[in-house]
Formats: sequence, C-alpha cells, structure tokens
Amino acid sequence: MQSNGQTPIGYVDLESAVVYSGYHPQYLEGLARKGIIGSMGQNGAQYFSMFCLRSYGQVPAGFMSLEDGAEHYHYTPSYFSKLVNKAKIPTIKVLREVHFSVNDFERFLKIPDGYKILDEAAEDSIFKRDTIRKLLNRGKVQGIKKFNAWHVFMDSLRQYEAIYQKRDNGNKANTTSI
Repeated sequence: MQSNGQTPIGYVDLESAVVYSGYHPQYLEGLARKGIIGSMGQNGAQYFSMFCLRSYGQVPAGFMSLEDGAEHYHYTPSYFSKLVNKAKIPTIKVLREVHFSVNDFERFLKIPDGYKILDEAAEDSIFKRDTIRKLLNRGKVQGIKKFNAWHVFMDSLRQYEAIYQKRDNGNKANTTSI
C-alpha cells in the first residue's frame, strides 16, 4: 500500500485496491460509481476505502446462501428459493448471491405449541379430515398453513366440537356438510 503522504488515511489507490481485493480495476471502479464501496477523488486520483474493501463480499453472521440452505434443509434449490420468498424471510445479496436469515427461517419452520397437522387432528376429533379442512377454510377453526399442509389449533377445534355436540345432541359427525 502506498504511503507517500498524499493517500488519505483509511484509503488505498486503485492499484493497491486491486492487489488487496483481487478484483479487476474496472469492477472496483463500477462498485465505487454505484456507491457500493466508498471511494474519493483527490489530486486527480481515485482512492478506495479499506473498510469497504474488507467488508465487501462478506456474508453477515446468521445468513446462509440459498444453495447451501437448500442442501441443508433437503429441498431442491428452486423450491427452497420460492419457499424463502413466499415466507418473506429476510434476504441480502452478497456478490450476486442471495443469502437468507437462518434464524428467521428456523422460526418459520417451527409449528407453535397446541397445533397438530390435519391428519392427526382428525384422528383426535369427532370430525373427519375434509370437514376440518372446510372449517379451517371458512375460519370457524383456527389453523395455519405451511408447506401446503394445514396445522390445526386444537383448542379451537375442541371449542367448535363442544358447540357442535350441544347443537346436535352428541351425534357423531360423519358428514362433511357442516
């Protein structure tokens, strides 16, 4: 790095920036023009911020590339990308590669306590699977839909069952016409 007294403190000239970063000079100049990395002009020369050069291209802690995430969570890359977008998981772009927040994705995957997948809820209920799905779609029973599968809030289902049994004098609900 140049230290001829004219180089601003914390900055390096283009030649030193190329050596330090390994990027092509035109690429660095383009990043500076776009404001992605800090630069300044002085005495007809362009200088690049060492701080920006060090931090550019580094993935923040808690983020993982979509490609690594797909492999880690056992999804195809295209489906995983759609899932992250659909779930509105925070993402950042580092060196043209999209990275997602691992903590937010883990939170998305977690099913809250008190919920059961639709098939398990039907086994523990007086209602059949299709009836419960209709109740969920009509908003009469609380549930969440993740990965194209319903998860039923069991307390809500129990309350609806109690109301239904009072109304029908305890008859078994064998019909899907609720």
